[in-house]
Amino acid sequence: MCGIFGFSELNAATRKLAPFVASEMMRRGTDSWGATDGEEVIKHLGPIASTFEVPERWKRGIFHTRAASVGDVTVENSHPFAFEKETGGYVVGIHNGSISNYVTINEKYQRDFKVDSMHLFKHLAEGRDFSDLTGYGAIAWYEDGDLWLSKFNGGSLEIVKLSDGTIAFASTKDALVVGALWAGLKVEVTYQIPTETRVHVQMEGGKPIVYNGARLPFGFRH
Repeated sequence: MCGIFGFSELNAATRKLAPFVASEMMRRGTDSWGATDGEEVIKHLGPIASTFEVPERWKRGIFHTRAASVGDVTVENSHPFAFEKETGGYVVGIHNGSISNYVTINEKYQRDFKVDSMHLFKHLAEGRDFSDLTGYGAIAWYEDGDLWLSKFNGGSLEIVKLSDGTIAFASTKDALVVGALWAGLKVEVTYQIPTETRVHVQMEGGKPIVYNGARLPFGFRH
């Protein structure tokens, strides 16, 4: 069981909120942690509390705490995972959950991935649907500069709008609600998303807007 969290904007308030949410997500995984702003990727071994950082140059970010289930505990096997798209650009993302048929998928596409989650983001980068993947979870990824969020087959993902207008997400709602109080914020809106739909967090007029309900071409199997 891993943990994921992130913010559409890293400002004074969300930077104050981030360590609290990180500590709550550490309960879900202490083997390693990593983060990305969609361009730069950082990864560290050990619990997130030991080396947590939010680079000052980052204006946004998504974060992952790993409880290793598939693949050794190494920096290379830590989330996030990035793959180049054939059309240019990158998909870079994090996953909390499991892809149980990862060995078969390695054989099918002649991949040598050590971590099951890597198949999600390679599929996205190659424009494939997910109909041949078996699993569950929640994912967050950057693609072409935008943030996308989704959950499938019972994955844990809570998305909220904070009182300063920032969109935040985490594996548990309590981490966001209680942490917001410490940061001088409050949760104003909680987004309910059906399983296997994607949420697009897009900037309009300098503010993050959540577009909800677009079906993903996932077709995940249990």
